[in-house]
Amino acid sequence: MINSGGRVLRWTAPAGKWQVLVVGDQFRTSQTRSVNNPTRGKDTSASLFDYLNADAARQFLAFTHEQYKKYVGDEFGKTVLGFRGDEPDFAYTPWTPGILERFTSEKGYDIKPYLPLFFVPHPDPETRHAKADYWDVWSKLFRDNFFKIQADWCAANGLAYRVHLNHEDMMMQLVKSEGDFFRDMRYVQVPGIDAIWHQIWTDNVADFPKLASSAAHLFGRARAFTESFAAYRPTPDVAQAKWIIDEQFVHGINDLEIMFYPSSANGEKKPAGFLGSDRFPSLVSYAERAAYLLSSGVPTASIGVYFPTSSMWLGDEAADKLTLDLTKQLLESQRDFDYVDDDSLANLLKLRQDSFENMSGSAYRTIIVPGADLISRKALDRLKEFARSGGHVIFLECTPREISDRNILHAKPDGDFAWATVRRLSDLRLPPFDVDFKSFLPSLKYLHRRLKDGDLYFFFNESDKPQATEATLSGRGRARILDPTVGSEGDLAARIEGDRVRVKLSLEPSESRFLLLSADRTH
Repeated sequence: MINSGGRVLRWTAPAGKWQVLVVGDQFRTSQTRSVNNPTRGKDTSASLFDYLNADAARQFLAFTHEQYKKYVGDEFGKTVLGFRGDEPDFAYTPWTPGILERFTSEKGYDIKPYLPLFFVPHPDPETRHAKADYWDVWSKLFRDNFFKIQADWCAANGLAYRVHLNHEDMMMQLVKSEGDFFRDMRYVQVPGIDAIWHQIWTDNVADFPKLASSAAHLFGRARAFTESFAAYRPTPDVAQAKWIIDEQFVHGINDLEIMFYPSSANGEKKPAGFLGSDRFPSLVSYAERAAYLLSSGVPTASIGVYFPTSSMWLGDEAADKLTLDLTKQLLESQRDFDYVDDDSLANLLKLRQDSFENMSGSAYRTIIVPGADLISRKALDRLKEFARSGGHVIFLECTPREISDRNILHAKPDGDFAWATVRRLSDLRLPPFDVDFKSFLPSLKYLHRRLKDGDLYFFFNESDKPQATEATLSGRGRARILDPTVGSEGDLAARIEGDRVRVKLSLEPSESRFLLLSADRTH
């Protein structure tokens, strides 16, 4: 006999070993280190609010943002530039009053029979599809009733909302706790990531900063930020800290927030690690100048990589791995790209002749779909239009097995993919776009931003060995080296070949370099 909420369930278990799950809903908070937490720790003592409830978000603004406005509102847009959020996520299956009605209205069926099955260790395919529908519904509520409300308030008050999520380096975890990275960032003025432990280091492949920069490019945002160094282990010195910063810069981050918890080392008064170094101020000066340069102009990536969030909702770890493998291969062969989400394909990107244009004004001429089991009908139809207009669509390893219309539960196969190309990752060959190296140098990464009167290139040698090559760059005019370390510039020998410039590149271990192509000496 089970007594739950005053109701009694009587059930006689047949012979055998049974485990009984009683599923209900209750308000529980994730861990937080809020200022009103009585323990001053990061735990569940201080209650968070219902992220999916618009009234709760507005009450949160009344308690916090409006109070700042009352006392320091005359500094908004000057001293106070915005509000910062940190890791809003769900430690439990999201729930809010009214979600059942919202689900039925949107998906056309009743989710209640499936809810208890969400908690079984190995749900069957039907349950996984219903659960993916549920994730689709609550992640839209999360976008509209939490992130958008804060972003709209900030915009109305001359401020920017900046926030990063949790688990950006582990997307199978992120889609469980935050739903959809790009959906969450859709209205955020400064999308971000964090690197606080050991996520970005010389022994790690750390391409996840591309998530924030891709969101910024897709949604027309000038900046993408990183929270870096809080509780970093091991503690970096100045050279290592610069490497970590440059690794994020070359992946499109251009707004740096330095965090560091240890305040002293071995009882000394000066801070531990790079913060206590006499070279720290010069590192900050370099980072400020570099971030300014990297926020100039517009991004130039001409490849869009479909991010298979809905496949991950179904538990498709293979699509996640293939996306990471593709990311690594593209970056190591100097083929820059942005991640592109299903919503953006379906509703946001503008179809031009042979390209999709994002809100930053850059154009994708190739879209790669890496092993997604599932894609929406709207996104697929847009890809067909894109292909007919002259764009290039590549399905990597396989075409999607299921296409969803109103819901994912009743997704069906589509056999018509003659309009696209199917390739194996090992056979993927893409022509060089804005950068072509004479030799294959996988550790030499680059970023390109197009200015009104020139082209800005950032190169970073990730390796501990010197790298040298001849590079052909898209652009015109004189080549100059910009040095953000000291704020200087100098000429670089180059050969102009029409709308391309050929230069010799030589970078020492962990060295970074800015090149500017411009005919204007006074730039």
